[in-house]
Amino acid sequence: MKQIGQRVYVVEDTSAEVFEALREITRLQVLIGIPEANAPREDSPINNATIGYLMEFGSPAANIPARAWLVPGVEKVLPKCLKYIEAATQAGFDGDKGKMRQYLNAAGIIGAEGAKNEMRTGNFVPLKPSTIAARHRQRQDAAPRQSEKDYMKFYYQLKDGGASPEQAAAVAQEEVGIHPLLNTLELLHSVTYVVRDEDHEAYA
Repeated sequence: MKQIGQRVYVVEDTSAEVFEALREITRLQVLIGIPEANAPREDSPINNATIGYLMEFGSPAANIPARAWLVPGVEKVLPKCLKYIEAATQAGFDGDKGKMRQYLNAAGIIGAEGAKNEMRTGNFVPLKPSTIAARHRQRQDAAPRQSEKDYMKFYYQLKDGGASPEQAAAVAQEEVGIHPLLNTLELLHSVTYVVRDEDHEAYA
């Protein structure tokens, strides 16, 4: 407390709160993807995390081309994410752990939505006709969807008209609105974010 004349100034020492908040934020990570809790699925022995990895990087051994959705999706929204990360850092300097959590969670939400949007709209390698013909079995449906039936008709029309198999697959898939990474939607719904510390403990 410092007194000058008749005025009294009270200075509150918040250095402990600031140091604690800064220590905390340097330990935190915002992770986008498919956490273990969201990985299991009923229609496949392979879980969502593994499927997501295979889609992202492909598997030459299994003849699966890469259809990257995570890295490109997050990169497209990265500037927005970084604004919230910067705000979280500033909140740390201010000793406001509540706002720090809020901004980190906002960055995670934006990153996860960016990945999901890429899954919905990305320009991926087209599926093979045999894969599309079998999709209803993965969904455990009795019959293919109308879009899948239309795809097969359109695909063979294009081939009969002189298109290569690759061209026919790409055009037919786009024409009927089939998305390679969207079938049961389980993979899409499993994508989220986690804010955790460097010891891999969830941060609420």
